Amino acid sequence: MIGKITGKMKSPAKSVYHLIVETKNLVDIWKEFGKFGFYEKPAFEGFKFIFDVFESVVKSPAYYIYSFSGASQSLILENMRLRSERMAQLDEEIVEALREPELKIVFRDDYKNFGFVLIWAGKFLNIPLYLSGEYVGNLFSGPHEPEPVSKELANWFKDFSNACAVAIKQIKFGEETRSRMRLLESQVQVSKKMLGSALEVNRFLGLLLELAITATGSDAGFVAMWDDKIKRMRIKASKNLSDDFINSLDLSPDTGLFEWFGDGDEMIVRDFEFLLKFNVNSIIGVPLVEGKKLLGIFSLVNFKKLKQFDEFTVKILSTFVEQIKIVIHNVELFSQFTDRYLKTLIALAEAYDMRSEYTAGHSNRVANLAVEIGKKLGFDSEKLRELKIAGLIHDVGMCGVVEVGGGGYQADYNHPVIGASMVEILPISSDIIEGIRTHQEWYDGWGFPQGLKGDEIPLFGRILGLCEFFVEVSSNSKLRKAMSYSQIESEINQRTGAQFDPKVVSAFFEVMGEKREKAGTGWIEECWKFKGEPKEVCSRCPVYDGNFKRCWQSPEIMCRFHGDYSCEECFIFLEWIERIKTKKLEKRMEYTVSEKNNYVIVKLKGELDVASSIQARDIFKGLIDKGKVNIIIDFSDVTFIDSSGLGIIVVAYRNVKEKGGAIKFANVSPRIKKLFEITRTEKHFEFYSTVEDAEKSF
Repeated sequence: MIGKITGKMKSPAKSVYHLIVETKNLVDIWKEFGKFGFYEKPAFEGFKFIFDVFESVVKSPAYYIYSFSGASQSLILENMRLRSERMAQLDEEIVEALREPELKIVFRDDYKNFGFVLIWAGKFLNIPLYLSGEYVGNLFSGPHEPEPVSKELANWFKDFSNACAVAIKQIKFGEETRSRMRLLESQVQVSKKMLGSALEVNRFLGLLLELAITATGSDAGFVAMWDDKIKRMRIKASKNLSDDFINSLDLSPDTGLFEWFGDGDEMIVRDFEFLLKFNVNSIIGVPLVEGKKLLGIFSLVNFKKLKQFDEFTVKILSTFVEQIKIVIHNVELFSQFTDRYLKTLIALAEAYDMRSEYTAGHSNRVANLAVEIGKKLGFDSEKLRELKIAGLIHDVGMCGVVEVGGGGYQADYNHPVIGASMVEILPISSDIIEGIRTHQEWYDGWGFPQGLKGDEIPLFGRILGLCEFFVEVSSNSKLRKAMSYSQIESEINQRTGAQFDPKVVSAFFEVMGEKREKAGTGWIEECWKFKGEPKEVCSRCPVYDGNFKRCWQSPEIMCRFHGDYSCEECFIFLEWIERIKTKKLEKRMEYTVSEKNNYVIVKLKGELDVASSIQARDIFKGLIDKGKVNIIIDFSDVTFIDSSGLGIIVVAYRNVKEKGGAIKFANVSPRIKKLFEITRTEKHFEFYSTVEDAEKSF
């Protein structure tokens, strides 16, 4: 760049600015600088004052202050000032060079001498800065054609050199002191957060990054850790960085932004084109090392600030990477503790659900449905795992409910807060904690316990709220029967925008719609799965082993142990009936009903299948509701029966048996009886060769 610019200096009128010196403004430097509190003022005010004093004497297009680094034998840019009205008289190429100064200049001996020196943008007036006789940096002013300097002006420059060096030392000392104060203040602010988040690596890294940026006054930063699965560095925490910056960032050891040689506290920048692309003024990277293995990078970035990172910054980051290593070493131990504790809470919630047959499997059902909704909302696998955990323990706070006098209501009211308090110290996602805390909030603000509304309610809380509502209204309780699907659909639509988030409702109906469509003419879901698979109940049920296509095909099912005392009270059965009607598969079959003194004879004719099962259900339900619970079914004209028809017969059998009655079969052909044998239901029924034989049994 130097050769390129000096080659154009054949035209002085465009390549340099005539040196203008106003000796009338040669103020008493020490007196002027002594009035200004460099230590107390922000750095930018201190440098502004220095430039103001110098510019009052020397008129130049550009001014730069550099500090000398003995360790790297280079000059580091501290601050600069540009004057557009003077730069307008220069070549565009010169102007471009002035606007993009070198952040680091290799030291040359001539920089220690007063006079004119050649730097990247031409020849500049050079004022070397000396502190107690020690060279500490330079002020460059120009570009100018070299001219003689008067003795008076040379003496003033020497006084300025000493005063400026002292001022810069005070500026840096003040900045360092303020940085330490910010560090202490930040530690106080985040100490409580640190206690809980030290167990969760990502949150811990985020807090350390925030602390580092605050303490050093940096613009931005990131923390990257080595990921063995993908064999590269992965950003774990970032602040004030654009997506484009993060996505373009290459941290690979061989070609990436930083280079590390296996020792030292600071990494070396390799990719300067990346820094230019994103207008980075300064950047620092400190390695996180275990043995000789690079585990991570802690980096701070300045876009607006021109100052370079100092030893104080390196010290802070080095301290933080040591803390990160300590946390990483304990992550596995913390994870084991968390897993055991969560399993205990899940078992506790499951035990609480088993307090009543009506609530058995409640938490599992909420969790399963929440995951299905989460998939529709685009959650990744990790978020789905967290949503599952939140669903399984969303009501764990109910375990703390104690019914004492009138206090039971208050305890129940606070169960979301109680539940959240049982897990908030764990190193788990805040989504889990806040999902538990807010699952009783309403979208319009009428929920409890905080009265949040809209997006104030975390998405996990909005999902769990709808899932719990569905699980409760699709289950029986002591106070009411399970609703049918159409009733639930109507209720949820009515509550959308008030109790429920429309976005979550849309995902819910998408889930249910797909299930119903996929079910065809079968049940929407295996009953044990729909009931949340309470193992104490379902493991003893003959349906659990999968031999029956529908639970109502087996007279031995255990539904009463989780609150369904009849199929007419079961959501699975009610939804199936509604769906069959909706699909308009229903067809009529011929039948006759002959009422006797203490029994009735029902003669069926045609096919008893999925299409006619609705009619068959209405026939038997009507008789049972009228108290006709002793029934003979004449199969002499039945040509076919499928699992749907068999299911209706089994439901009717169970209902009359509960009322002290019985169903007996007559004239069953070998072909149809085979179906009863295959499904192992024949042992529950009485088969007679003729209707007359069946009548004699009553």
